[in-house]
Amino acid sequence: MEEAFTFNYIKKIECTGCEACANICPVGAMEMRKDESGFFYPYTNYKKCIACGKCTSVCHRAKDKQENNINEIETYAGYSKKKQIVYSSSSGGLFRIFADEFMKMYPNGKVCAVIWDEDFKGVHHELGGEELLERMQRSKYVQSRKNLIYKRIKECLERETPVLFVGCPCEVAALSTFLGKEYDILYKIDLVCQGPTAPSVLENYIENLEKKYKSSVKSINLRLPAGINWIPQWSDIRFDNKKRYVRAFYETDLGIAVHYMQRESCFSCYVRGKNRFSDITLGDYHGVSPQEPYYNAKGTSILCINTAKGKALLKLVKEQVYLEKVEYSKVEKYNKRLTEPRVRDEADKIFLITYKKEGLKRAIKKTLSWKKKVKYYLPTVLANKINGYKGCGKNEE
Repeated sequence: MEEAFTFNYIKKIECTGCEACANICPVGAMEMRKDESGFFYPYTNYKKCIACGKCTSVCHRAKDKQENNINEIETYAGYSKKKQIVYSSSSGGLFRIFADEFMKMYPNGKVCAVIWDEDFKGVHHELGGEELLERMQRSKYVQSRKNLIYKRIKECLERETPVLFVGCPCEVAALSTFLGKEYDILYKIDLVCQGPTAPSVLENYIENLEKKYKSSVKSINLRLPAGINWIPQWSDIRFDNKKRYVRAFYETDLGIAVHYMQRESCFSCYVRGKNRFSDITLGDYHGVSPQEPYYNAKGTSILCINTAKGKALLKLVKEQVYLEKVEYSKVEKYNKRLTEPRVRDEADKIFLITYKKEGLKRAIKKTLSWKKKVKYYLPTVLANKINGYKGCGKNEE
């Protein structure tokens, strides 16, 4: 495969794939292409390039690890008081509560977050209103395509249309750098993130499932709360022929890839801790004790208020959520991705090298320990019984 990365101002391992350079290019000379690992990187078409330098001006990694240190962070833990919202969310349902209140405050506003592509073989950031909020809920775990989303957001803001943007910390940093200034009507939420896996992994995974089940995918939920507690989560994939594939997420091909394979830049992520560009940070509260008053068996969230705008949003939702203040250090103890990037280990390297050369199935087989292999190769119904899932019906395999 042709080397995709030809952006000369940063190293390839620093590129987050934010697509800001492709958004700003006035002549369409910056193209996003997949490399051999399945992630998108910028490619400069020098036949079109006019050397204007705009791509460099919006590259947040070319800013020599710019800092935006937050002086004081208010940290909370809790969940939505609306049970259905918690059930249909990744953890405590706070994104949906904030999005709903944002739309009430600004009926003409737009929310920008990640949704599945129509064929479920990819994900992308989309800009819309209430009609998209349900599709924006729940984690996708795969790096989204941004396409021209920053450009569209800027056009909205210049027309005085308020926007609520939700993304990974690097995507929020990219949007902030692209815009070049603050807008009073722009609200930014970033997510506690260990790094998404490659778009090609999802594409391979869905194609394999559709071949096995002889049907197109109808819906995907990677955060089904199928057990007594919300963690560990389950994957629930439904097909047009009414069949259904339910399994513990991290025992699926996609879940295993999410565990072992992130983008190179994720291992040196600088947008973490107090160095953030968001008004609010949201995440799962891993390690929360069931004895805590803010614990919810179906999902508990971390909420960090980073700015005055974040505080204003919190005031809007306070009657709809159960929250308690917690020490930042207590939350960080079991949620290391809040403050530091993941450290790559030998298994990660084996998975990536094998995936590039031999594909997803072979990478899984070569990387898993023998104990994990035993569980991986168990028939789904048996594995689900062992894992405590009791919902299998005649259309579930």
